[in-house]
Amino acid sequence: YQGKTGWSSSDYLTDVIGAYKILNVPYHSQLAPVYAPVGCEPTALLMGLQYKGIATNVSYRQFLDAMPKHSSNPEKGFAGSPYILDNNIRTTIYPQALTDYGNTYAAGRVVNFSGSSVDDIKKEILAGNPVLVYLTVKRQAPVYAHSPIEGPAQSLIKNNHAVAATRVE
Repeated sequence: YQGKTGWSSSDYLTDVIGAYKILNVPYHSQLAPVYAPVGCEPTALLMGLQYKGIATNVSYRQFLDAMPKHSSNPEKGFAGSPYILDNNIRTTIYPQALTDYGNTYAAGRVVNFSGSSVDDIKKEILAGNPVLVYLTVKRQAPVYAHSPIEGPAQSLIKNNHAVAATRVE
């Protein structure tokens, strides 16, 4: 676990193969009534927080407006605006910056476990935790474009998307 090897008795372990669970996560659309066509990351985060009973008194627009923003660097905040399609910058927010924002509401309960396996994601959902997953639009092959990050252009995925994973089958 987390890079450490240990041992446990099988008396305390359960097999998650074949497990099934659906989390009844509240839904927020990116497109109506608030139009935020590139705000998928904060949208998925808010749905997960509200499922856990956090930020339940915060509206979708309030959550988007309070999110940290940056002119071009998604490591520092949402690059651009979640309300505006802008092909001149990479409109996104990276996982650690989004995790940090989530923890302004959740006091350390939002965890960035980027690079985790599908099995790790399944275990979290089975434990009752929605997982924000970065992927590509319609699970298509990644499309790269050069976007400026505080000046210099970097090759970044252009067709990224984020969803709240809420079901294990």
